[in-house]
Amino acid sequence: MLQIAFFTIWFIVTCNFIINLVYLRPRKNTVSDKQISVVIPCRDEENHIELCLKSCLQNGNNFSEIIVVDDGSSDGSVEKIRTMMQRSKLIKLISAKRPDGWSGKSYACFVGAQSAKSNLILFLDADVRLKTNVHIPISKFDLTFFIPEFINSNLSEKIFIPFRINFLLLFLLPMSLMNVNIQGKAVFANALGQILLVKKDKYFLAGGHEKIKSSIVDDIALAQLFVSEGMKIEGRRGQHLAQVKMYDSFADCWRGCMKNYYANFGGSILNLTLLWIFIFIFILTPFVFVIISPIFSLLLLISNVCMWICLMSFTYWKFSFVDFILSIVGIFFNFACSAESFRRGIFKIGYVWKERIIMTEVTPRK
Repeated sequence: MLQIAFFTIWFIVTCNFIINLVYLRPRKNTVSDKQISVVIPCRDEENHIELCLKSCLQNGNNFSEIIVVDDGSSDGSVEKIRTMMQRSKLIKLISAKRPDGWSGKSYACFVGAQSAKSNLILFLDADVRLKTNVHIPISKFDLTFFIPEFINSNLSEKIFIPFRINFLLLFLLPMSLMNVNIQGKAVFANALGQILLVKKDKYFLAGGHEKIKSSIVDDIALAQLFVSEGMKIEGRRGQHLAQVKMYDSFADCWRGCMKNYYANFGGSILNLTLLWIFIFIFILTPFVFVIISPIFSLLLLISNVCMWICLMSFTYWKFSFVDFILSIVGIFFNFACSAESFRRGIFKIGYVWKERIIMTEVTPRK
């Protein structure tokens, strides 16, 4: 019975992964050559903002304007933005002091969207670096998120990112069902916020970031909002479009991942427990068949390795054997990180991010 239960869960997760790969296959654009307003929220990004803006200017033919919204930076971000403004009139700087009741980058995104002239808005994180001469795919969907290539240049990123971002997205989320709307509830809606393209009219019709202003995980909340309002979202591969350098140190990586887990799972210990049960069963299934069928066990293990290699290809263009091993070690680091995230959320300890104390208020999926 144990083997049957383990294999059933393994089979479900594997099928979902394969279906997601089919879902993420290259698709034709239904619309092209539209001008886009770029909105970049920025807070203490002096190590990244210049590279981000340079990469946008390299693709200036796609963009009618590049709006950078400074959210109270205390480092040299503003000076670097002003220096880049001297190179191009496309770049505009807006200073926006975040009001009470808003979390994360939502207010900066909302202010930038209000200033955008085009009906297509591309929200970019300041640590995104667009590749040269790319064309942003535009489709009939109201919101499109792109899965970028991650620059994992330090040990902490190699440990955390493959599992934290791509495993949860590709193995456990049924992406083909993201637009399912059951009585106004977006059951499977999800998004990655690094590269997010929206139609401006639909964005404000849904209420934009103002409607989800208290959410830490604004990307997921925005996707849920769109679907709950009857709009359509999609995810696409974006490794050919951009790279993302998320964290500069282990401390940043730990804090960045920790602040999201509690909110991602709605503060539900049951949801988190089921997640980790599924994950560890998926990993351990090949080993429960070792005694009764060594050959079948080996086939399952080979399948797991092949799927993990495919997962790694979604994270980097190139990776080494060491990167592969570190990503597996990362499962246990993420387990510890999620436990600490829930401890801080349940006991109202809060999270520290970019010199701000964040208190998470979880809300049920809309």
